[in-house]
Amino acid sequence: MSEAPPQLPPPPPRRSPVAPIVLGLAITLLIGVAIKRGLSGVDRVAQRINQGNDDAQTGRPGTNKLARFGEVADFTLTDKERRPFGLANLRGKVWVLDFVFTSCSGPCPVMTQGMRTIFQSLQTKPDVEFVTVTVDPDHDTPAVLDHYAKASGADNPRWHWLTGEKQAIHDLASKSFFSIVGDKLPDGQVVHSTRFFVVDRDAQLRMVHDTTTNPESDNGPARGVIETVKTLLAEPSHAEPAKK
Repeated sequence: MSEAPPQLPPPPPRRSPVAPIVLGLAITLLIGVAIKRGLSGVDRVAQRINQGNDDAQTGRPGTNKLARFGEVADFTLTDKERRPFGLANLRGKVWVLDFVFTSCSGPCPVMTQGMRTIFQSLQTKPDVEFVTVTVDPDHDTPAVLDHYAKASGADNPRWHWLTGEKQAIHDLASKSFFSIVGDKLPDGQVVHSTRFFVVDRDAQLRMVHDTTTNPESDNGPARGVIETVKTLLAEPSHAEPAKK
């Protein structure tokens, strides 16, 4: 009697050709949800800021409310000339701040364009300074910021491009400007605030402006910032002179 042939193991299940596509779509969806949640967090915080307090004065139509939202905490970062720069350099000045990063494929170029509009309108006001802080310090070294500032037409001694330790930047954004800075996503983007912040001579945060409208518009964020700065310049200051 002949022996039965040995049984072969069952063939491995055939992998569906659409499985990698489904997995890729799922990962993309998760990333999108993370971005949406991050931006929602920024919007909720900004909404609280925009409500101001009982003593807030209503600004011009199309702007947010002028109020006192708290003092900016002391900080020291590094400018594009590799020099330490921080709150001590801004005492007694009215200043405008935003958060961007140089490899941004989203709102950052428009924000920088808006800051240029603000700067050009206020460049004859010697007591106004401009501060741009990167949210991607691992990539945005002083040399990278210097190149970006020059390429953007934003290279001026009164416009300070800052980088530094990631935690220091996160603390500055969250504790003084009520903003979030997310971790870098796989595509290289970073969730961050898309607003302009205006600080008075006493280092008090006084106004938050949305930047989602056309920065060149007469009623856009640039115009709102310009009017806010002019209002704050007329206020008396109790601050000590800025550090040179």
